[in-house]
Amino acid sequence: MIEKYKLYVGLLFLFLWISLCWGFVQDELFPGLEAVRSPMFLMADLVFLLLGAYALRDRRDIRIFISFVIILLVSAVLNRQGVVTVLNGSRDFIGVLFAAPVIRMMLTSKHFERFETSFDRQMLIFLFLQAICITWQFFKYGPGDYVGGSMGEGASGTISVLIYFISFYLMCKRWNHECSYFFNLRKNLLLILLLYPTFLNETKISLVLFVFYFILLVRIDRHVLGKAVKLLPVVGVLSVGAVTVYSYVVDTEASDVFSEANMYNYFIGEDIDYLIDVAMKVQDQEIETDNVWAVDIPRISKLVLAPVILDETGGKVWLGAGVGQFKGTSVIGQTPFARKYNWFLQGSRPLLFFILMQLGVVGLVWMLINLITIVQTDSTRKFAWNIRLYLYLLVAMSMLYNDSFRLFPYCFILFYIAMSGLEHIQDRCSRDLTNATTCERSDAVSASK
Repeated sequence: MIEKYKLYVGLLFLFLWISLCWGFVQDELFPGLEAVRSPMFLMADLVFLLLGAYALRDRRDIRIFISFVIILLVSAVLNRQGVVTVLNGSRDFIGVLFAAPVIRMMLTSKHFERFETSFDRQMLIFLFLQAICITWQFFKYGPGDYVGGSMGEGASGTISVLIYFISFYLMCKRWNHECSYFFNLRKNLLLILLLYPTFLNETKISLVLFVFYFILLVRIDRHVLGKAVKLLPVVGVLSVGAVTVYSYVVDTEASDVFSEANMYNYFIGEDIDYLIDVAMKVQDQEIETDNVWAVDIPRISKLVLAPVILDETGGKVWLGAGVGQFKGTSVIGQTPFARKYNWFLQGSRPLLFFILMQLGVVGLVWMLINLITIVQTDSTRKFAWNIRLYLYLLVAMSMLYNDSFRLFPYCFILFYIAMSGLEHIQDRCSRDLTNATTCERSDAVSASK
């Protein structure tokens, strides 16, 4: 008879890997898989839903689930949505609803060490896999949206975030607190080298995450300010180096990467009325273009316009237009609202915009409470606050960057990093290095060379 743990975890890991690798396999190896993409991802969502429902036992998780259902149903009633639309649209929330319960059940079970060891090993494999996939894509397509690693076209931002957080998590786990900062970096140089793919796909978020990766490896205690001051020259060099490499890869001037004009155009747009006019003409087929980004309304401008457009819906700005506004393009069709405002909904989708348009301000508050209560654990591990701050930085940036939290694998990996008990596993470095004297001696030898 198959052990229940093996069956549960086997299904979980199988569909996690399918979801994480389907894009590259379809794009680069077997294009014919496009025909079964939708059924496969529907099956994956169903598996994640069943696994999550089985794990839904903790009071916090049950309250989050019930409150979501209430918000969902009220918004659906106000917007007169059908059952199929609601169920299909709810798929985008499976990750934020059920990833945490699954992880919690695993980490509080008698199999927690077995689970952590297995998943940590798989995450390291994931980093190596991204190095292969992204290098392939970069040389084939150049920097851009096609360089999405194992997740394929369009996942460049998502994959970059996962690379940074997996590497940071594994670095924290291998960190020997008896040794110096630079000794630990040298000892775990491989994890730093595995960050290099994030400079090949033109994601600006990588530049921020790269710098804070090294800043947050300083343990937060009463001496943190002194340590931070000492690291300022290093942070400066890293920042300049990161921007220089990025500008070289995307073939632009380093001074233009974060220039005021570039940022204004990226988030707001120079002539928003003109962009709206063009986007609407493309939707009405008065203008033809295959480039969706040519009519992509900038992020901040979308947020400014959202309350005006939502005023036409039943839920208004408080409960939105209902779920499913960003789905239905391949099988069941778009909602009437999505068809009318396709020019507005297409293109970049920051998390703030994604939630606001569907569940309004009430849904946005629910999402923030959900994410904060996942990140803010009671863990007393030495790097607990470092990991929390890194994740809070990501949540804040995601609000204006992308909607990757709608993906179950993305949520699962990040929530696992937030919730895992590093205190359960002995620091790997400490097995080889027993005291600070050894570290200091190694540093001295390195310096003499």
